[in-house]
Amino acid sequence: MKVKRKYLVAVLFLLCSFVSFAQPGNSNVDSLARAEILSCSSYYDSIQERTIYTFTEKKASFPGGDRELFKFLNQNLVVPDELCECFGTIYVSFIVESDGKVTYKAIRKSLCSPMDQMAMNVVDKMPPWIPAMCDGIAVPVIVVIPVKINCK
Repeated sequence: MKVKRKYLVAVLFLLCSFVSFAQPGNSNVDSLARAEILSCSSYYDSIQERTIYTFTEKKASFPGGDRELFKFLNQNLVVPDELCECFGTIYVSFIVESDGKVTYKAIRKSLCSPMDQMAMNVVDKMPPWIPAMCDGIAVPVIVVIPVKINCK
């Protein structure tokens, strides 16, 4: 009888553990569900008639990473002396396509028109990025970067 009791206790323990884990309020289940929901977020762009991602499992990246991106921006953004009164940060958005090309550039936060144009010209010179991934597939994603203007 003692052997049967041990098995019964073990089966009841496992059953209770499983039922407890599967409850909707259980944080383990909720975090797993949230992870699945938040793995990739997108919207349908009716103008371009396609899906654009805003959040992906693996973000799009500049070749060499963020450090190389800011190095590229610093090397390619030359500020003329007459524009030194106009300094601060410009935010530029663009779409990194599934093949890595940078398209649909726009100024999100302007500084002044000549500096905005200079920032757009530098973004035009960017090499192809490493595309974002969602479920193992390269997808188009919107990226916003700060372009800091300093007069040295």
